Amino acid sequence: MPLLNDKGMTTYREVIRYLDTAVMLAKETGDLSVYNYAIKLLSTHKMSERAKVLAVRRIGHLSYLYPYLIPLLDQYVFPVYGFEKDEIQFLVEKIYQEPEKNGDYESMSYALYYAIKYDFLLESVKVGMIIQYGDCILLTMTWLYLMNNKVHNRKKINKLRRYALDVTKSKHDFDTHWLFCFEVLDVDDFMNNPDLWGWSKLKEKEISFIRQEYKNEPPLMNPSVNNDIVSLDHKRDGK
Repeated sequence: MPLLNDKGMTTYREVIRYLDTAVMLAKETGDLSVYNYAIKLLSTHKMSERAKVLAVRRIGHLSYLYPYLIPLLDQYVFPVYGFEKDEIQFLVEKIYQEPEKNGDYESMSYALYYAIKYDFLLESVKVGMIIQYGDCILLTMTWLYLMNNKVHNRKKINKLRRYALDVTKSKHDFDTHWLFCFEVLDVDDFMNNPDLWGWSKLKEKEISFIRQEYKNEPPLMNPSVNNDIVSLDHKRDGK
């Protein structure tokens, strides 16, 4: 547990000691949940400004190395350490670019989620590569992100729509990408495919599996509220 000084604050040096200890324990035990606990506990302590800067830098670095920590940022880092929008954007850009190199779909999905939630543009969203990955949640998050920034992304939006139409031609592909296709395509697209008429009935009723405030315009965010767009915890069918 981080120690406090006589002013009841955790200092720069104490943050170094605390996080170094967490890294050492994680390596010795092979239990990465140590990082999860350390980040949550540290967020409850008052810190000097220098300590906050260090904590953010170290936690950000850990998030690049261990993507499962990325969901914690929204509750235990951004609001706790007083992140400004441009600071969140800088960190999220790095989060997006790193997994892009090795196809870490979940990390990329969370980066897109943060870009939508905090209303900023990512430097490069490569739709062709995302289509090649073929991950349903990543495709859906990419669609939502692009639709929230239509002016900049009309060609990419059309490319995703064409891909969704191609997916509906295969029952197996549709079964593994139904969320993406359902959100992207129109009633007529489903009506034109006899195998998918049932889905057209849902579209006619204006049913959606995406929270309305995330569709087509940036949401107003309250960091203390759970604002999940779609569940990213079960991003692959059956997992």
